[in-house]
Amino acid sequence: MMEDLIRQLNDPRNQGSPDQIHGVSKQLQILQRQKSAWQQGLDFLQHDDPTIRFYGALTLTVKINADWYLIHTSSAELWLICSGISMTLGLMMV
Repeated sequence: MMEDLIRQLNDPRNQGSPDQIHGVSKQLQILQRQKSAWQQGLDFLQHDDPTIRFYGALTLTVKINADWYLIHTSSAELWLICSGISMTLGLMMV
């Protein structure tokens, strides 16, 4: 669903419709704040399409800014999450 919204948001045919762009953006923002968005963002970082990868990074940024304080995990689990993100970003740079 999130990938479909990203494609709609970036579809040149929708650029002339501010109401359409606003509606899609709102839906995307709601999905980016869901608990499942952590995994969705990580999955998007592996995508072939650079636009989808960008939204993966953006989704993780939204999650960090909105929900980081809600994470009640051990230091080891946080290290694994951060390591996974760093490794994924490192692989993208190659």
